Amino acid sequence: MCIRDSLSCLCLIGWGGYYYWQGTPRYSLYQIGKAIENHDSKTLLLYLDVDQIVNGLADSTFREVEKRTFPNKSSRSPSLNNKKELIKSLMPPVIKALKPILKRQIIQLVEDIGQEGKVSPLTFFILSEIKRRGEFAEVVIKTEKNQSYTFTMAKTPDRFWKVLRINLGLWDLLQRSKREKG
Repeated sequence: MCIRDSLSCLCLIGWGGYYYWQGTPRYSLYQIGKAIENHDSKTLLLYLDVDQIVNGLADSTFREVEKRTFPNKSSRSPSLNNKKELIKSLMPPVIKALKPILKRQIIQLVEDIGQEGKVSPLTFFILSEIKRRGEFAEVVIKTEKNQSYTFTMAKTPDRFWKVLRINLGLWDLLQRSKREKG
């Protein structure tokens, strides 16, 4: 009777630990890695909030364009503010058009990864540093070349974590790796 109770207790603790782990950002990173390894864009898209990612990329791109276009201009200039407002007003239709394109690019990227570029599901799991802040997590992946790429995840009501934002550097890296394989 004592052995059976001990086994039941161990099984319950094991199940509880696994259930807890399934609700962590690291588990979602592992699932992202598995989806990439298996060329499973459908599963990958479960872990990506494409709308939020596109909005974030558009905002980052707008800020970058603004810095390059108006580097030394005072923001108090009415003509400069008019130009900035014009650019901002053009963003919603551009963002709306970008969402399906980005989704197709993500699917194509996952499906195009060849055997030589195979990503282990453990890659994201091991190489990432996660700073969790309540329902959000900042993930930093560092490469051998001492570069780091960040993205933000949020917990969903279903207990798994979705990528909401990626930095432009990570997007550029993904695009370059696709071109180099193609």
